[in-house]
Amino acid sequence: MPQRAWCLILALAASAAAPADRARDLARDAWVTIRDHPFEMTVIEEAAKHLDEAMQLNKNEPYVWLGTAELIMNGGFGPGAAFSAEAYAPGTLEKALPVIQHAVKLDPKLADAHASLAYVLILLRKYPEARTEIDAARQLDPGGFRTNLYDAVWHWKQGNTASSREALKRATAVGTSPAEQRRILYLLESQAIERGDDVQEEKLLKLIVAVDPNDPWSHGNYGWFLIEKERYDEAVAEFQRAIAIAPYPLAEQGLHRAIELRDRVRARQ
Repeated sequence: MPQRAWCLILALAASAAAPADRARDLARDAWVTIRDHPFEMTVIEEAAKHLDEAMQLNKNEPYVWLGTAELIMNGGFGPGAAFSAEAYAPGTLEKALPVIQHAVKLDPKLADAHASLAYVLILLRKYPEARTEIDAARQLDPGGFRTNLYDAVWHWKQGNTASSREALKRATAVGTSPAEQRRILYLLESQAIERGDDVQEEKLLKLIVAVDPNDPWSHGNYGWFLIEKERYDEAVAEFQRAIAIAPYPLAEQGLHRAIELRDRVRARQ
């Protein structure tokens, strides 16, 4: 084949690849942003625009579908322990599940897709299916943070404390970002809740705030804990901190609830 023809073929291939590469970059960044910045609506809205742009460039980009699933889950998330189906509005996980399954179908070799699917399956208590997805993710990316974190969650849900601890060690070794460190601490907090260890739970909530004092969600979560413990003045302060950083509905609801309960107590005194 003449050299000019080869050059034309390469140029056409490059022009076709450019939109696909752009779609992946946009969608992957949006997926991470939505996942790591829950309730920060301005940030999430911008990420959603990038998802739409990526969809226009390549509707078969799996990160578009993973990002869409994160939007669904973010929209249905409410007060409740992390790594628990009860923290999501009814139907949220069931709506996100086929979206993630489509991402896996689009790219069966994408570890992030298998890990995301494993997480939702764990929450839905479909443990054998979740195990299959964790194993697939570990084969593709043995050192992946989310792969090992969800492996720890899976073993914890099965009552395998030692195996959960080992998987969490692997996750901790590679989880260096503030968002990853918070996820580790949230898992430990969930375990403290299960044990009924209020002292340890509060220590962990304070550590989560310390990881990134500018994360509004961390302050809001601590605020809900303080409401449960009837420490309303402290709860008001935490919700006010959250709202000052980035207002979101759950923090605003928490603030109103804490003020209402505090004023009710004061009226009885």
